[in-house]
Amino acid sequence: MHICFPSLSYPLNGEPTSGVGAQVRLLATALTAAGHQVSVVDLSKQPAVSDDHGVTVHRVRAHRMHWLVGKLPLVGKPLALPVRELEYSFAVWKAVRAIHKSRRIDVVEGTETGMLLLALSPKMPVIIRLHGEQYTFQKFTPGIKLTFGLQLTRALQRMALKRAKLLISPSNAHAREIQGEITQVLPPMVVVPNNVALNGVTSNGTHRSAATVLYAGRIDKGKGIETFIRAAAQTSKSIPDAQFVIAGGLHSSVPKTEFRALLESSQLNGNLKVVGPLGTKALAELYQTSTVAVLPSYYETFGLAALEPMAFGTPVVATDRGGLPEVVVPNVTGTLVPAGDETALAAAIVELLKNPGTLTRMGKAAAKDAAKFDVQNVRALTEQLYQWAIGDTAENAEAHVFFSPHADDVVLSCGGTIEALLKENKRVQVITVFGPQDGPAHSAFARHIHRKWRIDTGARIRRMQEDAEALRALGVNEHAHLDFVEAPERCSGDGTMLYATYDEMRGKPAAADEALIEQIFQKAITSDFGAGAILYFPLSLGQHVDHQILYLLGSRLLAAGKRVRFYEDYPYAENFECDAHKLNWLPNVVPVPLEGKLRALAAYQSQLPGLGGSLRRAAQRVRRFSKRLDRSPAERNWELIIAPNLRETGGPGAGKLPLIPLVQRPTLRDFKKFIDTFRWHDLEEVLPVGAGYCADVGCGAGRHRELVESRGYKWLGLDKGAVAQVKSDALTLPLRPESMNAVVAWQMMEYVDDPARVFAEASRVLSTGGSFCGSVSFLEPVHGRTYFNLSPLAVEKLLGESGFSDITIKPGLNGFTLLLWTWLRRTPIRRLAWLTPALIFLLLAPLATALFATSWFLYQLGLGHGDLMRWISQTAPLEFAGHVLFCARKRARNENCT
Repeated sequence: MHICFPSLSYPLNGEPTSGVGAQVRLLATALTAAGHQVSVVDLSKQPAVSDDHGVTVHRVRAHRMHWLVGKLPLVGKPLALPVRELEYSFAVWKAVRAIHKSRRIDVVEGTETGMLLLALSPKMPVIIRLHGEQYTFQKFTPGIKLTFGLQLTRALQRMALKRAKLLISPSNAHAREIQGEITQVLPPMVVVPNNVALNGVTSNGTHRSAATVLYAGRIDKGKGIETFIRAAAQTSKSIPDAQFVIAGGLHSSVPKTEFRALLESSQLNGNLKVVGPLGTKALAELYQTSTVAVLPSYYETFGLAALEPMAFGTPVVATDRGGLPEVVVPNVTGTLVPAGDETALAAAIVELLKNPGTLTRMGKAAAKDAAKFDVQNVRALTEQLYQWAIGDTAENAEAHVFFSPHADDVVLSCGGTIEALLKENKRVQVITVFGPQDGPAHSAFARHIHRKWRIDTGARIRRMQEDAEALRALGVNEHAHLDFVEAPERCSGDGTMLYATYDEMRGKPAAADEALIEQIFQKAITSDFGAGAILYFPLSLGQHVDHQILYLLGSRLLAAGKRVRFYEDYPYAENFECDAHKLNWLPNVVPVPLEGKLRALAAYQSQLPGLGGSLRRAAQRVRRFSKRLDRSPAERNWELIIAPNLRETGGPGAGKLPLIPLVQRPTLRDFKKFIDTFRWHDLEEVLPVGAGYCADVGCGAGRHRELVESRGYKWLGLDKGAVAQVKSDALTLPLRPESMNAVVAWQMMEYVDDPARVFAEASRVLSTGGSFCGSVSFLEPVHGRTYFNLSPLAVEKLLGESGFSDITIKPGLNGFTLLLWTWLRRTPIRRLAWLTPALIFLLLAPLATALFATSWFLYQLGLGHGDLMRWISQTAPLEFAGHVLFCARKRARNENCT
């Protein structure tokens, strides 16, 4: 690759430079040594082209228009900085364009300054490494105001940041700062810490001075120079022979007269030496001979001035601001103190100087820790980022291996990508990891799922056949089914079901699955997929436990050095959108054909009920989803970037996926949920499909028998009446424990004197994963026949205490209608009760319609958030319901599965 680095400064021949210049040189020489061609654009007063160990350095001169503008009265000072930013940007753009004409540049990496015109240019991908700018440092420095000129300059820089291909932050802390500053959607951002070159670095402490405290950096208010000098004065009172060294040039924020006055007031006299800016070699000697290095900054994007002395085995006392806590480990490689607190800084310095044993221990730990930041450790990662930016990350892959949790997951999620790869004659392999067990399902939950699939027997064979047919339609010849049993049928060693509810399947993997995870990992890590093979795993967007296991597997293989990508598992991905605050995730958008994917979709007949109910509707959903990224069909997968020297500190990307649940926008259709509360609701809305026996407790005249049997169950009526098959009350069911696959208790809970016992009895007779459905009226007037008015909260509490999860509570008839209906039923004109829903609707609907429509209109104009719409359609129906429906499933485990 040909890589170009625009840089405001670049050190040649060991000359003094900024931290940014040192980092550019470090990376440039490492990339050149790896065989890449590197060009550097350096703004200098002396234009020239030089060679620095293979790095071609183009020193160019920027115009001085900003100096003339600064002399203008009134407007000169505010406009000088923005004009300089534009001048730098033009000079960099002109120089890079000239280099590009002579030899094509593949990628450009610059800093925040001077990148605007390049970021706006479509000719080459632009990466901006966030070293930090004057705006950010002054923002955190007390006593310094952000001038209009500085804010305008930052606005120009933000334009460049938002249009870059990729942003690289040296720390999680600075990534959070940038995300907070630019609230709009940013380009992908990756955290890659700064580095040091350890060639020739020694941490031999035999030549260290007895008590020398080093401040290396600009003499700048933002760097805490005033805090350091005052702390030095306090330190000298406790340790009179302590020596203090300041190595750095004077910054404009500290005038010479002010600095001299500060030195005189400290009364350090011969104990303080100011040596000015030093070259690389002289600075290294200071690091090696100093006892303690101090970095009292108010803000650091990373803290290179802390990492460099650590490489020489010198402990560091730094502040707890910015990225410094990600460099200095408290009480291990140094000490952290509050910014601006000279007393705390002095105390920390004294503590170290008085404890040689602590100095030695911290020095060794600092040198060891700094070795993780050696530039050679991340050179390959830098190349990976460049390859992603230019879009050739998959060119050298020998094979593409897709891991599918279940039959259909990979085809639905990556079918277009697979078809596109096959058209390019790439080798594609699909591995389906989990599947149903052989033989009949022995779990009520598994039988429910098989019933949804419309498969009564031979689920494993049927699903494998569907998968094989679908992959043939795509043209995949390499396909393997592993023998791992999927979650709804997985048991522990003693035969106990591990996952018997949807909540459990969306929870954390069971402890008994740890051995399974290790077994799959060992199988994958020892498999020979071919050199440079890319392995694809699901993002686990729906949190299905089998998807979680494969996401964990992919993460472990990534940490082991494998090339891994994560795909957006469909159909869960329909309900997710990009996280604006994602870190370390790089998207790969693949334009795809859909013909093969739609042919393959037709093979999954068992899955069509969950994808719209028919092949036509499923195909419509797939087409619509594939165009969410662009007008043409596309699929997206993600690369997770893990820097080998990254110390995670709970940053915004810690443990987060690149997608977040989609916030559902309120629509006019939501008003139907309000209208639905003016009609009676029945069991068909909550009873899931399944198999086995269903106990209809309080069956009455047996009106639900036909429905129960149509859902796949054998009906068993329990009541005191003549129709019941078994004479029983609801409090003590004459049934064996775990003998039922479903229990129905319809509109009878309010008529028993101990409803908690009904919930407990249902749990006792239900097999693991069995369903408990019913209803209860809780706003019905007490008329001598009801004992309890159970609210939705009470129903949910009783279900949870009785061992149920997957709890769903839906509003039925609203309370206003139920109150009037009950009252009319007790009067001589009881026949009029059936007119109650219409009467109440005529009273309430006009007001509700007006409020809902007003909220919708304001929402469309951007003047509201649609809160009133949500309340009318989602909250109010349950709050004012007189009759509620519930459905829950008996969980397998007692721990919290949410």
